[in-house]
Amino acid sequence: GEEVAAWFSAWGNFPVVAVVLVMFLPVIGDRKLSWRRRRAFQLMFAAQILDVIVSIGWGYSALTSSETWGSWPDVVWIGWYPLATMAFALLYVDLGDKLKTTRSLVDFATLIVGFGALLWFTALEPLTHMDRAGLAENWSALTYGIGNGMCIIAAAMVAMQVTDWRAERAVMW
Repeated sequence: GEEVAAWFSAWGNFPVVAVVLVMFLPVIGDRKLSWRRRRAFQLMFAAQILDVIVSIGWGYSALTSSETWGSWPDVVWIGWYPLATMAFALLYVDLGDKLKTTRSLVDFATLIVGFGALLWFTALEPLTHMDRAGLAENWSALTYGIGNGMCIIAAAMVAMQVTDWRAERAVMW
């Protein structure tokens, strides 16, 4: 019924986050990895711990007050974006930093323009029509939009570095 659906909605991501955290455990301290790669995994592990804390707050808020937008978990969640973006940047550099080529610069520019346009028309443009009170109520839409943009662009740049996705090393490390 509705009560079970509410509990799944509030707490359903915990099994996935638990699996992700367990998968990070072998690599966050692996001295065989380069320091950049190890630090990237440590940053993503920290981001996932932050996700657990925030998810507890969101889940509790959803089940007790039905207020999950603009609450304290939203403020804490903002920290996830710089952690993830720094991790992707470290992985990018560790994988060879191919941004020095013309093709990589074009790919990077395409990502920024494409995702920037998507972000503008879906999340940011509606905010331009709001007064200060409306912006204060919807601040998390702005931070989420910009944060998602940073992470998606950084992750895509990392993905473009890997040339053989079938290789075990590319997938696992």
